[in-house]
Amino acid sequence: MTTPADQLPTDLAAAHAMILAQREKLTLAKSEVTVGRLEIERLKLMLAKARREQFGQSSERGKLLVEQLELGIEDLEETQAEQETKAERSAGSR
Repeated sequence: MTTPADQLPTDLAAAHAMILAQREKLTLAKSEVTVGRLEIERLKLMLAKARREQFGQSSERGKLLVEQLELGIEDLEETQAEQETKAERSAGSR
């Protein structure tokens, strides 16, 4: 079994390249987390609007939209939590 120290480059140029690659991966992971958060907020706003419309008129379509948005938000929140965990692990392994 290899340890993390076994995988480290021995020359300075390779170490520098490895650090830059890790920084790029971390930046990408953070941006994915941010995009996920924004998408969740957008869906929550849509859900609030759909709920207002649902109670304003008794429409079956409105009820279905609310249910779909709630499920979508749940899925995104789970994905968001997974991405945040991955980003934290990436940051900790630098």
